[in-house]
Amino acid sequence: MAASQDERERAYPLANVWALSLCLPDAAAAFGEADRKALRAALKAKSGTSPDFWSQVGQVETDLLQALSDGQLAPRSKALQRAFSDLYMRYRAQRDWSSVADQATLVLTMRTQGRSAEGQAAAELLALLRRHGQASSDTQDNV
Repeated sequence: MAASQDERERAYPLANVWALSLCLPDAAAAFGEADRKALRAALKAKSGTSPDFWSQVGQVETDLLQALSDGQLAPRSKALQRAFSDLYMRYRAQRDWSSVADQATLVLTMRTQGRSAEGQAAAELLALLRRHGQASSDTQDNV
């Protein structure tokens, strides 16, 4: 059965709620497993019917949020960097990557303060995303 338009468009607000819940003390548990499944389903539906940069990067961002939720950013950091870099090879629009870097800055700095391994992993991811957002080329390829 095809996903409804409403389901496909739920990814962005769901991802924002999850990211913000990770930034607020004692609020991370508010974004539960059902919400996470809904987010992944929305991204899958969007990617299946009309894939674009946001549906593709949203999947990697969701993996990033999951790693933060699990307290596993450090061990998952290299895989996240590879996923972001792979997508960057296909899509290089500076403005879009800058937006991704801005969102990641908020959640990573709030969530990893005072955690040495997690903080180092966050710094490496942010450096990568900022480089993508500052690239001189504002061209894009098909995702």
